[in-house]
Amino acid sequence: MRGAICLASFVSGCAHAGVPATPATIEAASHAAFNSDYATARALYAAAGRTALDAKEREDAEIALATIEWRIDANAGAARVRLEALATVRAFLEESRMERDSGRSFESQALARKALALAQKKDERKSAELELASAIVESHLRGRLSSAAQPASDLQGAFGILRRMVDEERGRLRPSLLYLDAALMLGEGDAAFDAWTSYFAGAAQSALLSPAAAILGRLLPQWRGGDSAEIADALAASRLFDEAILAGGGPPVVAWDGYLHRVEELTNAYYRDVANGRGQPRAYRRELMTLTLGICRALAVACSDETIEGQPDTPLYARFGALIGAGETGGIFNLHFGHAVADQKRQVTQYGHGGTVRFILLDSMASNGFESWSWDGRAQHGGWADAGRIVQVRTAYAEGAIYEWERLTDDEQRKKWDEEIALETGKDWNRAAADPHCYLPGLSMRMRRDAGLRVLDELRARGLRGDALRESFIGEMGQRVTESSIFAHEGRHAIDAELRPRWWTWLVESASQPEFQAKLSEIAFAPDPKLAMTGGIIAGNIGSESPHGVANRRIMRGIVEWMRAHEAKIAGLAPTRPLLPQLDRLTADQLRAAARGMDPMAK
Repeated sequence: MRGAICLASFVSGCAHAGVPATPATIEAASHAAFNSDYATARALYAAAGRTALDAKEREDAEIALATIEWRIDANAGAARVRLEALATVRAFLEESRMERDSGRSFESQALARKALALAQKKDERKSAELELASAIVESHLRGRLSSAAQPASDLQGAFGILRRMVDEERGRLRPSLLYLDAALMLGEGDAAFDAWTSYFAGAAQSALLSPAAAILGRLLPQWRGGDSAEIADALAASRLFDEAILAGGGPPVVAWDGYLHRVEELTNAYYRDVANGRGQPRAYRRELMTLTLGICRALAVACSDETIEGQPDTPLYARFGALIGAGETGGIFNLHFGHAVADQKRQVTQYGHGGTVRFILLDSMASNGFESWSWDGRAQHGGWADAGRIVQVRTAYAEGAIYEWERLTDDEQRKKWDEEIALETGKDWNRAAADPHCYLPGLSMRMRRDAGLRVLDELRARGLRGDALRESFIGEMGQRVTESSIFAHEGRHAIDAELRPRWWTWLVESASQPEFQAKLSEIAFAPDPKLAMTGGIIAGNIGSESPHGVANRRIMRGIVEWMRAHEAKIAGLAPTRPLLPQLDRLTADQLRAAARGMDPMAK
């Protein structure tokens, strides 16, 4: 399994996990938290909060400590005290999220309303409105799924908020899914189909989803509530099982949905234990297997231990598209469990090797691995590969291009992003002077912004404007990221798996070697290698002992060496200054050449 494209900017720096920095900084604390070293993160955040001169940094430290308290330590009381003492928009939003996670809907809504009352900036208002709508819709959904009395909260009001959000920002996953839930509970068929199409966007055209799209497009516009077997079946075929129940899904769907919720609850509790150093992988696997065999008996299908070993074409894959992979990622036993919404053949060729691979796209993730859970929205696993097969997690990629569009075209967000880039770029020089191969946030953000600007310029040169420009930008950026991070990166894993026996890495190579090679292919075969660098390569795990962290650091070292050897050919390079902050001065072809120069297969 592998780390994935970030859906939010990393805020970690160059300090090594487990080694307290002097003086303590938010960067060092964030880096430790990103690498799941929560003991170090707690100490560094606490120290940074005491010494920070900037009010925002103190707020950052306090909110991060509260998040660790409730998510990792299961100490909601301590988090509540800390967040209420801050009484800021962000603090109220985090406390609302915490209460919503624990099922305290009334408290969550009240806190979201407090945040909304304080919000002054557009992004603060949007976040507060989404949090409020989430608290309302989720409480009604829990009531419907458990046949409990419906809460007194304003579902119609939340529906209105979400309708406006989806109208303004089509393709956003969470608003679209909440809008679908609200529409189904209110019997708003037209809105339900609009929400479904916004949620799936281009994926709706896949061979697996297109039949469901046709049925829902025919039936939902006339639907005004009540049970409908055809609508429920189409929603289940879309791998939206809560939603299928809202439309009257039958006993098999109800049983499967209950199983998914129990797996998620079991897995999240296990991940909290792992984060605290007391995880029991064997016990967790036994409980997972017990739950899985139980649902197999309920559905009258034949299952075995192989059902949870990450292979498709099991009875549960045939029935629900379920791909269940329990195994080690980065030395931690964890679970990758999602549902296929696309399954097709794709040709991958690199350096004269390759062949046809099977591409599976997953949605409705019950779990996307321990690291994704630990990263808490800052990043998530984007896919993995085995001999002849590539798997992509759709939720890791679907919103990335939308996020880039908003940061580039919204004046408020663009100003904020440019200011952040300028600040971090200035800090990068000191970071690189202390460690010439470390993670440079300013470099990563600058390269990602510039990649988006290149795409915008290309599309505007074609005469595109307005909605057509937005749609084309999102499609083009998404395609470029997928080609590099999935088909180039995971394709290399698939090629390596075909060329070498499974024991090769264990016996001959380090655990980081496959990731190192796959990341080199990710650069060399990318439509835009500079964009490819800003995802899982120039990342906050540089310096960690994970396979990804080791591989990323090797690549940084190799690129710096290449730059030093080719100084005269790099336009505008200042050779007396640290080289890594100037990586973006390389052309696309130079970056590809640097990657190929490190790759044993290219040689």
